[in-house]
Amino acid sequence: MATYNLGSITDLQETLNGKVTVEEVVKSYLAAIDERNEDLRAICKINPQAIHDAKQLDTLDASKRGPLHGLPIVIKDQIETANLATAFGSEQCRDYIPGRDATLVRRLKEAGAVVLGKTTMPDWAASWFSTSSLSGTTKHPLDGSRDPGGSSSGSGTAVAAGLAL
Repeated sequence: MATYNLGSITDLQETLNGKVTVEEVVKSYLAAIDERNEDLRAICKINPQAIHDAKQLDTLDASKRGPLHGLPIVIKDQIETANLATAFGSEQCRDYIPGRDATLVRRLKEAGAVVLGKTTMPDWAASWFSTSSLSGTTKHPLDGSRDPGGSSSGSGTAVAAGLAL
């Protein structure tokens, strides 16, 4: 499988301009998550609908594509996503599955983004450090001896490690 480590939304749009499909891009990012996340612990939940969502975007006529068409993103675990566990970084909420998307998530999807999964964070976003009862400690993607820090540690690590755009 080809790897699409894209640096910007502009790079993505150029790549999707008849060269590859959203499905191929999403599969590439999911493969990167599969390869690196066990060590990094940046992602706490994969979206099982990501490939399906990508295929749906591939069926859209160019005139119906949103400004973020095919953008592979991750969502912080404190933002509700319909039918995808939102645990707020806590083992206590592991099984909470919202019935609807937060406004932010809904708007990103309407613009064409594909949610790959949820990013780790410390319990209730209440720490300077990147340790969570749900997912353990998130590692810094460039220096494993450093803590990527605080409630957005999973999000920052995921983007810096090329697990999402």
